[in-house]
Amino acid sequence: MLNKSKKDLLNMELIEDRYFEEGNWGLKIRQTLAVLFSWIILIYPILVAINSSTSKPFWDFIFHWSFAEGRVFEHIVFSVLLKGGLGVILISTMFLIHNNYMEEHVFAKKKLYNEFQAENRTKVLNEIYTARFGKQEFRESIQYYIVAPEQNLPNHLIEEEFKKKGC
Repeated sequence: MLNKSKKDLLNMELIEDRYFEEGNWGLKIRQTLAVLFSWIILIYPILVAINSSTSKPFWDFIFHWSFAEGRVFEHIVFSVLLKGGLGVILISTMFLIHNNYMEEHVFAKKKLYNEFQAENRTKVLNEIYTARFGKQEFRESIQYYIVAPEQNLPNHLIEEEFKKKGC
């Protein structure tokens, strides 16, 4: 069985939600009612539009407007959705063109990393790999290799080595 400190460390990596814990009935009732109310707010206008799409209502307990009013509403909704869709397409296309330009002309010519630090980190990684898995020529020429359990890299080894070497 895990001791308390290891269990706490494992739980720190998980997302906790009081809604799904035992108890907390006030929170569960409040959040459930808020979600149900939100769904009603979202679904009711759709039901009104469906109920008003014909001259006779489907459901008597849901609002029904006249057929002429329904047609005007449908035209307004269609116009808003069309304009909004065209706006989203236009803005998305502008962002795509800008992103492609930045990748091809700006980022391709400019290095976004510290060359000296990258070179030092590559050396540190090669030292670690050579100590664990053998020389670089061997590692690159081998076709099949089984890593022994003691050769596995412990957690945070690479970050710790980078900190020790100052890179």
